[in-house]
Amino acid sequence: MDRWHPPVVTGPDGKPCYTGHEHGDEPPAWIAAAGYTVSFSGPFNTSPAENVDKHAAMKGFSTRLNGVDIYFRVHAASNPLDRMSRYHSYQVWARDPSGNVSFWQGWYNSGDPRPASEGGSRVPRRVIALPEEAQRPIVAVCDATSIAQGIGCEQWYSAPGEPDWSWDFGWTICGATTLYTPGENATAYDISTWIPTGETGNTRRLEAAWYAFRNPIRGAFVATQFGEIVSGHNDPRCSGTTTRYGVTYQNVCLDQYIAPTMPTVAVPGNADQKTYPDPGVTIPN
Repeated sequence: MDRWHPPVVTGPDGKPCYTGHEHGDEPPAWIAAAGYTVSFSGPFNTSPAENVDKHAAMKGFSTRLNGVDIYFRVHAASNPLDRMSRYHSYQVWARDPSGNVSFWQGWYNSGDPRPASEGGSRVPRRVIALPEEAQRPIVAVCDATSIAQGIGCEQWYSAPGEPDWSWDFGWTICGATTLYTPGENATAYDISTWIPTGETGNTRRLEAAWYAFRNPIRGAFVATQFGEIVSGHNDPRCSGTTTRYGVTYQNVCLDQYIAPTMPTVAVPGNADQKTYPDPGVTIPN
């Protein structure tokens, strides 16, 4: 399935089919009215695995921040399969007070997937925060000590200003579904090695900011998944590569649109939290 669906789908025989996961909010009708289709599969994916092995991590969040209607589609889940990756896809639609709809897409940086003890950005949460929690990007994870201290919310913060024309955001998953362990990357694809918490991760909080003054680009344009603006889909950069943190990636060029009327979305009033129905939901979710 490459589209949003509820956790329980009515089958062709009229009986309920429990999918075992949920995708948050359904895309609002104003996105389709603006000519867009929200899909979990496309050129924006970091790899085909995002919507195959990691399909359940596709989450939608619909809200209104600073007078702007917003729909975030991010790829994030509180399990080893997602925590093991630095880059994840995201898409954002925003309908401003003028009725214009803007659209951003690309890969967000969730930080070095190694544990903090090895210089990475997977940092266990503590009642008295560890100094490493101040870094960005980061996934502030929940391990056994976190749970013992009453902390069950995993926090993802993207690298701010990457790129400066797009969004900075934080994504909190309360009721984190699995405990973090420093060696989990080695066996992430083996679900039998995961340590479930018994939760479904169905409470989520979005903190999002977009700053109109950071970059003057407006209208339709094309950029690589990392935010490098190019002349169009035939630009040589689109068939080239980009090396980040010692890894070379094939460039993917993606359409963007920022309406001239799009206003800044920032503190205060730039956060929202929801709990989603989870009938039959297990892990991964």
